Amino acid sequence: MGSRVLQHCPWLCATGVWACVSLLLMGHGAQSAWQDNIKPKRFVQLGDNEVMVFYGNKTFNDHFRLILPDGSGGILIGGRNKIYNVSLLDFKEQNVIEWNPHKDAKKQCYMKGGSEEVCQNYIRILTKKGAGHYIICGTNAYNPECREFKLSETGKLEMEREFAGRGLCPFGPSHNSTSVFADGQLYVGTVADFAGLEPLIYREPLRTTRYDLATLNAPAFVSSFALGDFVYFFFRETAVEFLNCGKTLYSRVARVCRHDKGGPHKFKNKWTSYLKSRLNCSASGDFPFYFNEIQATTEPIEGRYGDHATTLLYGVFTTPENSIPGSAICAFTFQGQ
Repeated sequence: MGSRVLQHCPWLCATGVWACVSLLLMGHGAQSAWQDNIKPKRFVQLGDNEVMVFYGNKTFNDHFRLILPDGSGGILIGGRNKIYNVSLLDFKEQNVIEWNPHKDAKKQCYMKGGSEEVCQNYIRILTKKGAGHYIICGTNAYNPECREFKLSETGKLEMEREFAGRGLCPFGPSHNSTSVFADGQLYVGTVADFAGLEPLIYREPLRTTRYDLATLNAPAFVSSFALGDFVYFFFRETAVEFLNCGKTLYSRVARVCRHDKGGPHKFKNKWTSYLKSRLNCSASGDFPFYFNEIQATTEPIEGRYGDHATTLLYGVFTTPENSIPGSAICAFTFQGQ
């Protein structure tokens, strides 16, 4: 089954771009089913002719990842064995780069029991390094690899170097990852092993503690960015504080200090500034209704909260699959960043 990207929200970079858009569009219908007293301030009917769609490979699932280049009028889309440069004006392909897995890596993938579907090169990390420069990483048939590219004036990506991607990129296409480049270094939230059981937040040489459920518990990373003295990571994960009552996912925000150097002895090459908190997106009341699963965020936005100028972040949240269908957009402010 092929993948497709809609032009209306290129910043929604979770694994299912179409799914995120659908949740936004269904929000009013779902909300009216359980809160009849709330009426929308504005209702917009979206027609079929108002949406332009980009199809990658119509035969296979591309597992798209997106990034918007500055000043080029195009958007980079990572898919299966390809990197597309698509025009934002008409959503048509401008350039495409073939990036197939290495033969040896593909052979090893088959020997480990991988299928033809997974033993491909899925682009999972796209990060802007600087003006016209990008770090892009692919699964490379379960042997992650990264490349640094320069975007030419014609919109074509030109490779400058290649390096190993373990710890920077997931091994397979099913894991959500996020990355941001700050202070000349790459910060990544991903998984570091073949089975996807070792999640980490990493900046060479620092990483989160291995196999510590209180630090990271099967996270699905959504986004990340640098702000002030910190780098923030947004993700949803299995809530350890809820394990005695069954499995529940909570939305989280974690941060690390950009000047963290690690610690001595057992804290060598480990974060000493790592903090994590739950993100609360809910309908208030005596019995709050929670939208527990974060799906996407904006970048930090300068705005006003009440009478004060502040830095805002907007996030898209949904209810669990086994709950009443619904979605919400919640705003959060930053203090002391």
